[in-house]
Amino acid sequence: MRYFSGKGDSGETNLFDGRKVSKDDPTLELIGTIDELSAQIGLAISLTIQTDIKKTLRLVQITLSKIMGLIAGAEGSSIGDLDIPNGIIGLEEVIDNYGHKLDPVEGFTFSGKTTSGAALDLCRAMARKAERRALTHSRENKLLDQDVIAYLNRLSSLFYVFSLFVDQTKNIDHIK
Repeated sequence: MRYFSGKGDSGETNLFDGRKVSKDDPTLELIGTIDELSAQIGLAISLTIQTDIKKTLRLVQITLSKIMGLIAGAEGSSIGDLDIPNGIIGLEEVIDNYGHKLDPVEGFTFSGKTTSGAALDLCRAMARKAERRALTHSRENKLLDQDVIAYLNRLSSLFYVFSLFVDQTKNIDHIK
């Protein structure tokens, strides 16, 4: 099996819907940033010991994969049962659930108390970057569903709460 095609060597690629775009097009910039976020989530999954958090993170990866397809013009089975409004509600429920378990936070927080918490904080920062790219894409193309931007916004809150939670529970390699 070959793992390259060489078709993108000219600096252009085709989207699902057949559009040919430059690899620095805002559409691909957004897809690429979401892909970076998904990869970062994979790292966080590998470092997190809480099974329920890992499960939520995997579901987020699946949703992000479908969102990337949607942005690239995929339809039907490629995006499956993608329901972003209900996804936002689900994220809010998880954020509230974990938020109630946290000690109050005062002031700016720095990551690094645990490896898992730091990885989740990187996810938070990458989600913010993806949200910014989504805003640029939306402004330039007018095609992006505003729920995608809201979902990315909610993700950054999810990662923040998860990071605080794993740091406060100090279940792995706590640094004093």
